[in-house]
Amino acid sequence: MSRRLILSASLVLALVSTGAAVQAQPKPDRSQCFLSRDWGNWRPGSDSRSIYLRVGVNQVFRLDLSSTCETLQRPNAHLITKLRGGSWICSPLDLDLQVSDGPGAAVPCIVRGITHLTADQVAALPKDARP
Repeated sequence: MSRRLILSASLVLALVSTGAAVQAQPKPDRSQCFLSRDWGNWRPGSDSRSIYLRVGVNQVFRLDLSSTCETLQRPNAHLITKLRGGSWICSPLDLDLQVSDGPGAAVPCIVRGITHLTADQVAALPKDARP
């Protein structure tokens, strides 16, 4: 067999297996997702490693950050968000999040997890952490 034919066959096999792996991934559970347009108020967690989001009227999601984001605690802090891949937010990869407290450079806050809180978990939050 020629070297070119072997390389072509290897390339086809790699593409087919990659396509099968992509198709085999399950679709996200929409109960753990929210639409970006439904995102309302937010509050930082007391440790500056989380953010609580009000979504719609009665849902709260917690964004867990990969490290502390001290700027969240400042009085004029505001979030700068860029969405990736559409209006549904289902995983940390869907958000490019930064925080700023005024003019100047924004600080990136890397999201490592998104959790839809139950009503009991929301009730257990300190009042100053509830969005």
